[in-house]
Amino acid sequence: MWHFEEPVHHDHIPPIVAENVHILLVESRRWKAAAIHDSPEVVKQLLTPLQVHAPLLEVLELSISNGSFDGELIDVAIQAAPIFRSVHLYEGCFNLSLSPSTAKNIRDLELGYSSNAWANFASPDSSLALLANCTSLETASITILGEWSDPPVSTSGVVAQCLRCLDVIIPPISYNFVIAPFFDKLTLPALRHLKLEIEAEESVEMPFLEIQSLLSRSAASLTSLDLCRRCPPIVQPISQLLEILELTPQIEDLTLVDLNVTDTLISALTPEAYPSEPPTFLCHRLRDLVLVRSELSANAVISMITARWAHSKEPLRTIRLFGCNFGDSGSADIEIFRVSDMAITMGLKLEMVPKSNFASLDGSSISSGGAQGDE
Repeated sequence: MWHFEEPVHHDHIPPIVAENVHILLVESRRWKAAAIHDSPEVVKQLLTPLQVHAPLLEVLELSISNGSFDGELIDVAIQAAPIFRSVHLYEGCFNLSLSPSTAKNIRDLELGYSSNAWANFASPDSSLALLANCTSLETASITILGEWSDPPVSTSGVVAQCLRCLDVIIPPISYNFVIAPFFDKLTLPALRHLKLEIEAEESVEMPFLEIQSLLSRSAASLTSLDLCRRCPPIVQPISQLLEILELTPQIEDLTLVDLNVTDTLISALTPEAYPSEPPTFLCHRLRDLVLVRSELSANAVISMITARWAHSKEPLRTIRLFGCNFGDSGSADIEIFRVSDMAITMGLKLEMVPKSNFASLDGSSISSGGAQGDE
């Protein structure tokens, strides 16, 4: 269906009645914000004005309806939308093409993927090219599929001066992809939010060193960091993660999923009894902490929270512990602390799902705060 004003989530868009397609095309000069979720045939018809005349169009959400995807590559050529600023491509197989003037106006870019196929626009090389060409880009969520071209495309370093939020997702169908060179080519001085999610059937390392180099090179003041591995366990030096956090003193939100976090990190987040100025503990502005499948002790976690209340200008307000191992009685100790007078007085929001119950939660539960569980 097509919407002239505010687009809605593509999962809730009914198909367009065939006889209405012509009417919508005639009115293309009035399009402002649009969401299309339909068959490939209808989608292709409704994309034609973007190459000819869509003077008011600013926002486009695009996906192929369930059951109608046939693997066909659909060109999304946005050539005649002079004030276009936001594009969101979801399920389907799309090849995004932007005119130079359109690319310069883009502020918001989201490139999803289909479980059935992928398009060239989401290759590592073309993803870098998009970041380079969209010089006003502020928010980007990119699912990178496939491998680096062979021979490699000659791509010099990309400096995205305006990019504040970057989400990079590596899905399990992206076989043999190495993410490290992608970060090595980026400089993002305005970056405030970084998310990297890696899904794979084999063990894949989180590129700590490349992330560290990116932040150091960019002199970026991150306020949000979300690192997620959804693949078989692998042990990486916790020191590499700590070095990243040393570069991000402004961090307010920190999410670490399947990174084998231990009390070493918790200790690094804990102020000393007689703290110095400037603070020597990490992330002294931290307000929201999410740890998933970590090996922790209840005493270390509780001590970290209370010490930050006493010695941090920004006390920790929310902590979510999903699937963590606290030993025999650790979960019970944390539950007692959660309902204590001190925690209630400080307004602490502590959510915990024990390791034994965590398998039933999906990824959306992590990002939304999940559910509170008991041992």
